[in-house]
Amino acid sequence: MFTDQPFSRRNLLTLALAGGASGLVSAGRVGRLAPSSPKLLAEPWPEAEAMFKKDPKWIGGDSAYSIDLGGGRVLWLFGDSFIANTAARSRSDSVMVRNCIAIQTGYDPTTASMKYHWNETGTRPSSFFGAPTASTWYWPGDGVRIGSRLILFLNELKAVSNGLGFEGVGWTAVAIENPQADPSKWVVTKLKTEQQFGVTLGAASLVDRGYLYAFSAGLLNQVPTYLARWPISAIAANTLTGTEWFAGRRGWLTADKINAPTAVASVLQSEFTVFPTKTPAPFVLIQTSGFGGATLAYETAHSLSGPYSGAQTFYLPPERTEPKIMIYSAKMHPEQSAPGFDVVATYCTNSLNFPTLVKDMSLYFPRFVRAKWTK
Repeated sequence: MFTDQPFSRRNLLTLALAGGASGLVSAGRVGRLAPSSPKLLAEPWPEAEAMFKKDPKWIGGDSAYSIDLGGGRVLWLFGDSFIANTAARSRSDSVMVRNCIAIQTGYDPTTASMKYHWNETGTRPSSFFGAPTASTWYWPGDGVRIGSRLILFLNELKAVSNGLGFEGVGWTAVAIENPQADPSKWVVTKLKTEQQFGVTLGAASLVDRGYLYAFSAGLLNQVPTYLARWPISAIAANTLTGTEWFAGRRGWLTADKINAPTAVASVLQSEFTVFPTKTPAPFVLIQTSGFGGATLAYETAHSLSGPYSGAQTFYLPPERTEPKIMIYSAKMHPEQSAPGFDVVATYCTNSLNFPTLVKDMSLYFPRFVRAKWTK
């Protein structure tokens, strides 16, 4: 049996599939990168993927954001996840929860352990972050550590009868007051937030120079990527209101002073990551590029507020030529230890054919890629 499965990411039936090759590839020159810019050379890392496949009940999920909690502990945030009902670990006999989390112990994914958490207070598993209303649910966004607290962004969605079967309602954020504790004992504070410009915030987030920054994604339609921020002092007061938006040459302005923010990029993906880096530019953005048989791509910028370089393909997933494949949600995980490599990333695989997803246990576990910058 399944819970709420008709409206998960599996139902993106309108996505076009693309063909391609697999293996070790370097990024081509597009966008605004100079010909001499370093490029990423990537390879699959299957030894690390085994970390996701050892739990007796968690048998696949998507999204896969990660946050370093310190002390060798890493939080993973998953979207729709299969929870097995029996020791057979069969997706045909499972419950799907809208979100769950896991704690990784050890920074080397080839040797680390994982402990998964969802809500088990009812008669069957349910989402770790409970549904905000009877007709909506949460999928995870990104998050950051700020002092002793953990700030997490959550996207609220609802089921609809047209289009993709779901649509965005808005976003919210919570603070975990004691992230070092076992998740079953977490104290969760909901932050005050505001909905502006028809976007959801927290597709990517990070802290820089006294501010919490959050990148946007379109709430109902694809829109350019915007950047919002709040002073750290606001988070201490449990509010993410008074949002400042990047407005180009005008600087940072609140919503009442602009008709719309200035685009910093055009990612056109609902999930990605942005992190500081030393090479080849101060900031790097990791994403998937395209839909269906998508590729992994990066963008660089000399300022957090862009402009970003445009998508540069650096990895062609070997699965991308499979019938009805869906590849999405690529992200960077800088806390993962991969000596000799500069970038560790994951991406998600899925099928537009639900029976295939249920049967094929090679799908719907995050795939690891490791890469290095090269001339």
